[in-house]
Amino acid sequence: MARPRHLARAPITEAIVDFRVKARPGFDPTVFGTLKESLAGRFPQVAEQRTLQAVLHVGARTGPAPEMKDVGLHGLLFKSADGLDIAQFRVDGFTFNRLKPYTSWTQIFPLAMQLWNSYTSVAGPEMVTRLALRYLNRISLPSTLADFAQVMVAPPPVPEALPQSVSGFLTRVTIHDVDADIAAHVSQALEQGGPDAGSSLILDIDAYRMQDIDVHSEQVAPTFEALRDFKNRIFFESVTEQTLKEFE
Repeated sequence: MARPRHLARAPITEAIVDFRVKARPGFDPTVFGTLKESLAGRFPQVAEQRTLQAVLHVGARTGPAPEMKDVGLHGLLFKSADGLDIAQFRVDGFTFNRLKPYTSWTQIFPLAMQLWNSYTSVAGPEMVTRLALRYLNRISLPSTLADFAQVMVAPPPVPEALPQSVSGFLTRVTIHDVDADIAAHVSQALEQGGPDAGSSLILDIDAYRMQDIDVHSEQVAPTFEALRDFKNRIFFESVTEQTLKEFE
């Protein structure tokens, strides 16, 4: 494992703070439009998120192609002027996305909580059903890399009797911290670049807690702090010390 510490140039390509909710009966997502004025300074770009339903015709071997049916507005997507901060206000919850370059948790989380309060003020959901913190990391690999163990603590194994040249892989495990009552989906993938680009290790950590709690519960912020600690533990346990030197 690598030594946990702050990385000045962390390989984070996207950070996601996610709240899933149970909507109140009869909720009308058009009320999200009332937030446009108050959010215009920070999020001037607004787009609709609509729900599409595929209609398949079963029976005829050469039947018509599937039909896509618009079943209505699902929410609004607000973007900052530079497109790096995204706030999704939906029927089933609220999500805040921060794209590369990553800033810091002390900047991202307070903004996400501020927007969450805006969400609850207009949506009035019955309860929170899931809280999640997801971080996507992209680590460029040297063209001379001979062994993935130089980069990863748990590279995918290849039986010794087989050729050891690997051009792609995808692994996914779900880890549970029983004592903290949280879990995380952890995916590792080898991404091949174009002709002039090298390959990269994608480390995707989705830490979450499934729990029905009150929308205004004091457990929300501490749960996210626990998820952040868990996410950080997984990250530093998944990569080698050698890997992190370029990100300091």
